[in-house]
Amino acid sequence: LEDVRIIPVSARSGRGLAELLDELDRLLQTPSPRPRTGHPRVPIDRVFTIAGFGTVVTGTLIDGPLHVGEEIEFQPQGLKARVRGLQTHKQKVETAIPPTRLAVNLTGVDKEQVQRGDVLTTPNWLQPTELIDAKLRLLKGAPKPLVHHATVDFYTGAMQCQADVRTLDRKSIAPGEEAWVQLILTSPIAVVKGDRFIIRQPSPSLTLGGGSIVEAHPGRQHRRFRPDVLQRLENLAHGSPEEVLLEELELEQVIEASTLTKKSSLGSEKAAQTLLALLMGGQVVVLDASGKEAFDSVPGSMQYIMSSSQWQALLAKMQAILREYHLRFPLRGGMPREELKSRLGLPARTFAQAAV
Repeated sequence: LEDVRIIPVSARSGRGLAELLDELDRLLQTPSPRPRTGHPRVPIDRVFTIAGFGTVVTGTLIDGPLHVGEEIEFQPQGLKARVRGLQTHKQKVETAIPPTRLAVNLTGVDKEQVQRGDVLTTPNWLQPTELIDAKLRLLKGAPKPLVHHATVDFYTGAMQCQADVRTLDRKSIAPGEEAWVQLILTSPIAVVKGDRFIIRQPSPSLTLGGGSIVEAHPGRQHRRFRPDVLQRLENLAHGSPEEVLLEELELEQVIEASTLTKKSSLGSEKAAQTLLALLMGGQVVVLDASGKEAFDSVPGSMQYIMSSSQWQALLAKMQAILREYHLRFPLRGGMPREELKSRLGLPARTFAQAAV
């Protein structure tokens, strides 16, 4: 609160109320620091029914607009429904714009199928996770250091579950310190990079600290005290958009551009611009796009991409496999394509479209 303006207000005389309202109006006009990804998310904090209307959920809309008639999905269960009506601050709207409090009237879902902590969003992009990488700051007033494999209560959005804290860059986190951690969750949650969280001591209940999610789908548990792991996390947290995408690419042998966009949390427009810059700079390889113009106008048309380093490694592996095959079978015309695909360990669909 160091730079927050302080406005004296009297509820008795009304002094300062007009100034307070002006300041609130000014703050509401300030652009949200969160990027607009185009995918609306509403962490659900209440679920109820209204006679004649059916199921209603409430929460705070973030990341993208939501429209009446739009098909939606609840994560982590993957339940589909449709928006029947929207209301914000007791006013009906056809389109809700983030960030705002929102009530969503739904069709195709019963009250019992949804619960507090679920996330309402557009279908087929947000995947639940039970393992996240994060930067955690322990409060100065925490009663003791947080040790490796400590069990805590984890809160994000409207979701609460228990988590096992794996410290990655130190044996324990002292009060007031900031550290890299990996959290193993007891329940699947629907989160993206940049989401904030709080951890609390289970008993006696006490807030210990909090932080932000750097990688929502790390894929595996990291080995502790690894400089390469810690550097990658730093790049994901503080790197340029180009560094963020390259770090994500290095984790994958091959990945769809649309999936990479979602994992990066840069937003579709920024991710498209960044990928195009990387392509022009020779840092990524496109396996099945017809050209940069197609990608520039329709990011999804670049179905599969690889980092240049991964591509060179793949070519070297392919050459070694073919060299060995020709030495073993010098009279054969060549290795069958399907066998080569199997030996390379890449999805068949990738190479069916990649003309390799």
